[in-house]
Amino acid sequence: MRLENKVAVVTGAGSGIGKACAERFAREGAAVLVSDIDGDSAVATLKAIEEAGGRAFVQTCDSRNSDQVNALAQRCASEFGRMDIWMNLPALSLPTLVADMTDEFWRKIQAVTLDGTFFGMRAALSVMIPQQSGSIINMASAVALGPQPTLGAYGAAKAAIVHLTKTAALENAAHGIRINAIAPGMVETPPMMAWAKHAPQGLERLIKMIPMRRMGQPDEIANVALFLASDEASLVTGSNYIADAGASATSN
Repeated sequence: MRLENKVAVVTGAGSGIGKACAERFAREGAAVLVSDIDGDSAVATLKAIEEAGGRAFVQTCDSRNSDQVNALAQRCASEFGRMDIWMNLPALSLPTLVADMTDEFWRKIQAVTLDGTFFGMRAALSVMIPQQSGSIINMASAVALGPQPTLGAYGAAKAAIVHLTKTAALENAAHGIRINAIAPGMVETPPMMAWAKHAPQGLERLIKMIPMRRMGQPDEIANVALFLASDEASLVTGSNYIADAGASATSN
C-alpha cells in the first residue's frame, strides 16, 4: 500500500496507460479522481477500481480546455483537502508526413498533447505549492528522444514535454514538489497498434528492432508511475524515465 492515504488525479484515465495507472494507484491505497474527455470510458475505469475494492471518483475533462482542467484541480482540493499526485496522460498521435501537415493538424496534436500537459501541470501546482508537497508525472515518449517518420508533430510535442518537465522541476523543487516524466517505447495500446500496423517499417520489423523483442504492456508503465508517485522516489525530480525495452539504447 505505497500510496495509502494519498489522493491522485489521473487525466486521460479512460483507456490504455492512463487506465492502468489509475487502477494501480487505487490498488496501492490512493483515492483516485479519474478524468477523461470520454465520460463513458472514465466511468468504466471507476467501476473497475471499485470492483477491486478501491476508491475512485469521476470528472469528465477536456484537457485542451484550461478552465475544465482548473476545475478538476479545484474539485480535488475542495473534496479531499489536498492533492498528492497528478498524472498527465492525454495525447494524440495521428501519423502524417511533415510536408503534408496542415496548420489545423499541427495545432490539433499540440493542443491535446502539449497544451493539455501544460494546463495540467499548472493546475496541479496551484494546489501543491500552497501545501508544499506533491508529485507530478507527465507522459513523454521514446519519440521525444529520437525521430520517427510520420510522427513529427507528436514527437515535437513530447520533446517539449520533457523540457517543460525539467524546467518546472527546477522551479518547484524548493516547494517540496517532484516533477518527472516517463518515456514509453512501443506499448500495446489501440493507438499504438493502429500506427504500428501502417508504419513505414511495418509492425514485425519494428518489434525486431527492440532489444527485448516485444512491445510493452500498460501495466509495465504503471509500475514506473507508481514508483515516481510514491515516497520511494523522494529524491527523484526533473527526470525522464525511459521504459522502452532498450530501444533507445541502440541509438545513444
